[in-house]
Amino acid sequence: MYIHRLDLGVASLLCNTAPAYALAKPVYTGCAMEVKMVSRVPPTPCGVAEYASMLGEGLREAGVEVEFLADVEGEELGRAGADPYTGIRAVPTFRSGIEGFSKTLIEYVEKLQPDLVHIQHEYSIFPNNEEFVEMIKRFRELGSRVVVTMHSVAHAFHRPQLVEFHRALSRVVNAVIVHSPLQHGELMMQRAEVSKIRIVPHGTTLNPFADIVSKSTALSRLGIELDDVDKPIISVPGFIRMDKGLDVMLKSFEIVRKYYDAKLLLVGHPQDGDEPLLRVREFLEKREWLKRDVVTIRTFLPRDKLLLLLRAVDIAVFPYRDNDLLSVSGAFHLAIGSKKPVICSQTPRLCECTTIAPELAVPSPAPEAIAKKLRLVLEGDSVVKECVDRLWRYAIQTSWSRVAKMHSEIYLEVLES
Repeated sequence: MYIHRLDLGVASLLCNTAPAYALAKPVYTGCAMEVKMVSRVPPTPCGVAEYASMLGEGLREAGVEVEFLADVEGEELGRAGADPYTGIRAVPTFRSGIEGFSKTLIEYVEKLQPDLVHIQHEYSIFPNNEEFVEMIKRFRELGSRVVVTMHSVAHAFHRPQLVEFHRALSRVVNAVIVHSPLQHGELMMQRAEVSKIRIVPHGTTLNPFADIVSKSTALSRLGIELDDVDKPIISVPGFIRMDKGLDVMLKSFEIVRKYYDAKLLLVGHPQDGDEPLLRVREFLEKREWLKRDVVTIRTFLPRDKLLLLLRAVDIAVFPYRDNDLLSVSGAFHLAIGSKKPVICSQTPRLCECTTIAPELAVPSPAPEAIAKKLRLVLEGDSVVKECVDRLWRYAIQTSWSRVAKMHSEIYLEVLES
């Protein structure tokens, strides 16, 4: 298993030594490095867009020049804009979620002939697998090195039709990046070319509001009014979807609320339509006594607002259900980067919690089990502080600056291959 680790001496050595290899078309000279990153970007409400933005910022700080070849999302093809968070140039270059996405991307790569293209992959963004592989082949023919980050890896048992795609993808790329050993192991068992797979953890934003903004100030900036801000606030951070277990959270909170005067705050953008929030409403309509302690706000939170929300809450709960995709939760990383106690179900997306803080994980998203862990946190058990300390150390280890340096090392590796 190749778990990518940062060797701080590698970049320095390569930047001060003439390349000892010869290629028909030199792909890397000197210390400057440019990357064209194919991805959705903000303000598109998408986890991959947020990931690409945060990684782009880290890469820029590491001295890598980044330009986004971005999903159009209503913008005119070719009219350059910028990521609103980082100011990184973003050129609308393709339309995601449809067949034919590759045509304009190939045209753009043929025009620019970049040394390195890094693609942020999700099955829903690039729905035609054969077209995706052929696009990468064409990039390689044009002289570009290609790195693909697979944010999700489908399990062979659930989606056997994707096994050949994974194998083909690993043959044509220079490197495949995944976020967890579970994803690596799945691709290995599917007989993908394991020599090209690199494990780089999901990056973590260290919340700038964690130590300098009070809980009441954070709530005020968010426009959230509670009758008592000193009461414990529980939340399920991130986008609102059916698989995130809001129904489990409500039942868990109902149990806990009988013993503790707490609030449940559900704020986010629905990604499955309105059904999750409709179910919340139906649940509360039958429990009039609980309604005043559950606050739901249907909105997309820009990154600074989401970080303020995580500063304001006291416990982040992730009662996720399993699905057929192996991935890693970005919301979990935002929570641990905010120094919050987390309670997680033992799904693949939350394998980091299960590994680092198993005392805060439950085998399945059962209301009684979640409620038991909530009581552990609310009672101030010493094991909770130990877990938060462990998770905070992991947050520092996976900070975006470190993760970006891991990426830059992979870029150097493929550029000299």
